[in-house]
Amino acid sequence: MALADKLAAALVPLIDRTPFVLWGHSMGAHLAFETARLLRRRNLPMPQQLVVTASPAPQLPRHKRAWYTLPYKQLAAELHKLIGLPMELMDEPQLLGFLVPALRADLYLFETAVFKQEPPLSIPITVLGGNHDPLVNVKELEAWREQTNGHLRLKLIDGDHFFLHTAQEFIL
Repeated sequence: MALADKLAAALVPLIDRTPFVLWGHSMGAHLAFETARLLRRRNLPMPQQLVVTASPAPQLPRHKRAWYTLPYKQLAAELHKLIGLPMELMDEPQLLGFLVPALRADLYLFETAVFKQEPPLSIPITVLGGNHDPLVNVKELEAWREQTNGHLRLKLIDGDHFFLHTAQEFIL
């Protein structure tokens, strides 16, 4: 993943200074995971742990629907239905002009990424998920266990896909 390569390059000047953790939410969890694997392949310092939230394990098949190809209004309606994107945003074309292309690019990266099997990481992985998340179920969270030889901690938090907004204190 080219984005993981850019992130790793940006981290290199910083990671020798102090212990660090990689954290990613939803699609960002896969970016954090791929960055950790890239650091390992390059024999660079590894994070103390990987924290992934609201994300299925990377080795699982992607959902069949290609959201990044949906027409604008259909994409907004799906996001409203599944993750609570306020429909009021539909009346803000300037804001959506910034939001939709960035979201579409994120979806494209996530939905077209091809997982390549590698040995599990030897760092602990903490997996957090919302107990009412319509996009990620418990089995998909538990499947992260295959990606570490270290300890896996799984915690369900009351909330949906964006539980991090309501459970900020716990997460921090």
